[in-house]
Amino acid sequence: MTRILTLLLSIALLTMTLPAIGQQCIHPPDDLIPAVGSSPTASPMVVVAFGTSLMWGDGLLEQNTFRYRTAQWLATYSLRPVRLATYAHSAAVLAAQLGASYPVNPVPDIGDLNYSLPSVDDQIACAARAPGLAHPDLILVEGCINDVGAESIALPWTQPGLLKSETEAACGPAMLKELQKIDASFPNTAVVVAGYYPLVSKKSTVFGFFGLSGTRRAVNRAKRIRDQKALTRQKTITPPQPKTSMSHLQEHDSMADNSELFYQTSKKALKEDIQQVNASASSPRFFYAQLPEGNYGYPDPTVNPNLAYGAPNRHLWMISFRFFHLFAFYKDQKYWYRVPLCDDPRNVPDLLERPICETSPAFHPNGSGSQVYTDSIIQSIPSAIKDTWKH
Repeated sequence: MTRILTLLLSIALLTMTLPAIGQQCIHPPDDLIPAVGSSPTASPMVVVAFGTSLMWGDGLLEQNTFRYRTAQWLATYSLRPVRLATYAHSAAVLAAQLGASYPVNPVPDIGDLNYSLPSVDDQIACAARAPGLAHPDLILVEGCINDVGAESIALPWTQPGLLKSETEAACGPAMLKELQKIDASFPNTAVVVAGYYPLVSKKSTVFGFFGLSGTRRAVNRAKRIRDQKALTRQKTITPPQPKTSMSHLQEHDSMADNSELFYQTSKKALKEDIQQVNASASSPRFFYAQLPEGNYGYPDPTVNPNLAYGAPNRHLWMISFRFFHLFAFYKDQKYWYRVPLCDDPRNVPDLLERPICETSPAFHPNGSGSQVYTDSIIQSIPSAIKDTWKH
């Protein structure tokens, strides 16, 4: 049982980094959120969401995602209906590699399925050409975690130096390029950049149950599957495995430290990106959605460790799994909706990818985590901009 559970952990961490292959513009899920008390003639405001599974809201019902909750707040605040166009989807990368080919999502309007394309870069280009989206009022965007690799962040054998450099590259220059593209494509729109969080903390006691010692074979097998499918990519960032063994405590602490390193490094890089984009503007319109932080024993302020994966007050989904196809443990809000999608060979042709698909929401914000993101996004927008939205 321990081997099965640890393999589930391994493949769940791969869901954000699955390669995918081709290029497509999709007709994004489009919601019209009414405003109570609005004038019948009030024109809708427009919110556009770019990004990965974090922005899509893996495991959450549509109305509980932070993109939808933000749009809902805007409808209430402005007394105008809000059109929400969501281009974000699970497993999206920042940009497709030149010369690579990528498989096309057979149901592109379902963001729960793990396909790398449309990339964030594609999403921006597609929205800029879409009818009615040329002048949105608000853009929500995140990216770069899939270009680092969730398994590189959370599994215990990653070399910190490699993780830091990969995070700086992906969340620095690569993400900056996408923000600059948004700046050029939507010159008058307020833009909120959502960051990340420590996936694992030293309060994540669930890992004692999963028994991470001795799981290298399972982890390496999962990574080999991922790397075999990534031959078209220019590089793989899977870290080398050390020959020395680690104790349970060492593995646990390494996972927490690497998660913290990714959080601090990505936060710094994204804030610098925003500063650079705003430097050329007459007034700032790019903002960082800072999550609540405190002093918890690290050199820098960080997110409460009790909210991490497997922690007492966790704000992240756990790894779900089925028992005889009848019961599900740690199921998220869309578990029974997603399982038939993942089991359908037309959607997920590779048998080995189906358990990855089923466990996709693991390590993503649950309902409580989504609300924290919503509050952070709203608080990041200056009052001067909010006032222009009042009806």
